[in-house]
Amino acid sequence: MTSSIKYIVVTGVESSGKSTLSKALAQHFNEPLVPEMARTYLAAKESYGYEDIEAIARLQWAEIEKKSTEAKKYLFIDTAFLVLKIWSEEKYGRCCRFILDKLATFTPDLYLLAAMDIPYEQDALRETPDVKDRERLYQIYLAHLEGEKLALIGGHFEERIEQSVAHIFGNVN
Repeated sequence: MTSSIKYIVVTGVESSGKSTLSKALAQHFNEPLVPEMARTYLAAKESYGYEDIEAIARLQWAEIEKKSTEAKKYLFIDTAFLVLKIWSEEKYGRCCRFILDKLATFTPDLYLLAAMDIPYEQDALRETPDVKDRERLYQIYLAHLEGEKLALIGGHFEERIEQSVAHIFGNVN
């Protein structure tokens, strides 16, 4: 990992605009993006189990390490280990040591937590359309991120970009 690189993780519940925001920020700053590896991994499978979440985490970490060498100042990460921890605990009631270790040792310079103020879009990989479940999960994210450098991001697309850029300049420079 490169210590001069600022690691920005966009996180949050399903269908909260994480991928769209991550891509836009990477383009805005002309920096690399680590995509959500779960989408690529799961697209090739008909079903998945507990062990697949660790496989996804290992792919995510490998991509973070790879893209770190390409970054000039920032590395934008679409989701990361917190999403995998919460997903694993929600679905299986447990989380693997690899994810827990990464959460303990990989400390991003800023988390951008996407609000649930955009319409939910169902797709084949999403599992939590119920608004009460999503609100409960959002509170879990907030609890996990207490004490971290955190910015809450909401509003329409342009507002999200403006808020994120302001928080990046204000928190990690």
